[in-house]
Amino acid sequence: MAYFVKPAHRSAAVAAPPPDDSLPRVCVIGAGSSGLAAVKALHLAGIPFDCFEKGTEIGGNWLFDNPNGQSACYETLEINTSCPRMAFSDFPMPADYPPYARHDQVHAYFEAYAAHFGFRHRITFSTTVTEVTRTDEGGWRVRTTGPEGEQSRDYDAVLVANGHHWDAHRPAPDEYPGTFSGEQIHAHDYRSGDQLAGHDVVVVGAGNSAMDIAVEGSRRANSTTLSIRRGQWVMRKFLLGRPSDQIALPGWMPWWATAARLRIGALTSGGLRRYGLPTPPHKPGQSHPVQSEQIRERIAAGAVTVHPGIERFDGDQVVFVDGTRTRADLIIWATGYKVSFPFLDRSLVDPDGNELPLWKRARERRAGARRAAAQRRAADRMPHRVTA
Repeated sequence: MAYFVKPAHRSAAVAAPPPDDSLPRVCVIGAGSSGLAAVKALHLAGIPFDCFEKGTEIGGNWLFDNPNGQSACYETLEINTSCPRMAFSDFPMPADYPPYARHDQVHAYFEAYAAHFGFRHRITFSTTVTEVTRTDEGGWRVRTTGPEGEQSRDYDAVLVANGHHWDAHRPAPDEYPGTFSGEQIHAHDYRSGDQLAGHDVVVVGAGNSAMDIAVEGSRRANSTTLSIRRGQWVMRKFLLGRPSDQIALPGWMPWWATAARLRIGALTSGGLRRYGLPTPPHKPGQSHPVQSEQIRERIAAGAVTVHPGIERFDGDQVVFVDGTRTRADLIIWATGYKVSFPFLDRSLVDPDGNELPLWKRARERRAGARRAAAQRRAADRMPHRVTA
């Protein structure tokens, strides 16, 4: 059946065994959602590890104003996946949560997860990983900087969970001719509707953040324009009175059946062409899902005006490719993020064009390196002979 975490799936709070130093040693980078899942698994398996978090708290992108400076969380942010579909498999979200939890509820859930499985103390905070390199023996050398200064440790494996929504993708300085006299920020720098109040705003993009910011701008800004260069299927969050992602087919069904369900969901949500948005060049399910309950109503009410892509700037005017223009004093670039690993040399992983040359997001060590690590561990376990 489809992934659906119910209260009965809640795991008991088991005691973790002490770390077994004969096992490979692991480094986890980041204490957001993926890092926490990795730490919990390693902790309960007794595998020795270190987890380094740049900030002072867990939660990654779901902590509003995260001290690590990398969170893209904003005041009205909520999950786009319903709670039973987003929850960890053995730790359901609280029953009193709404169908789509707010960011503060998600962060509280992560804190409860860490407390339930008892691993929060295993995370090293305020510590930045500055470099990860190969060792001659086939392992990994991790250099960090933190309260105790610069340090270096060796590991058999490294799990990278430094997040995605932090290295903002902004247009190149010469991408659009002309000069804009107003302010420009990326969606990563957006925190609340207070930043929109009193402004003529142009939101550039067609993703979830763009939709959320445009809806908020329709209530707070003097005027709100949504500039979309390429169309997206914008799904409603609810279908037939239920969270739309809970109307799912069994996992054993062929992909064409799932694709048909997504297409029905998109058509049921209602096309956006009549609202002035371009027709998507792809089928539903072939790109990252976009959801918004309110964007259609705000466009229909005239509170959000839709224009195509930007052609150029003209002082306090934004000129679009169809020749139309609008006055603006604030542009918000909701143009996505770059996949970045500042601590990895590009010879190891080169995410050019946000493409990762990895098998299921993992890079396997060479067979020789694995053998060397195994031999090293075996030698460590051999009894040492003492001679007089």
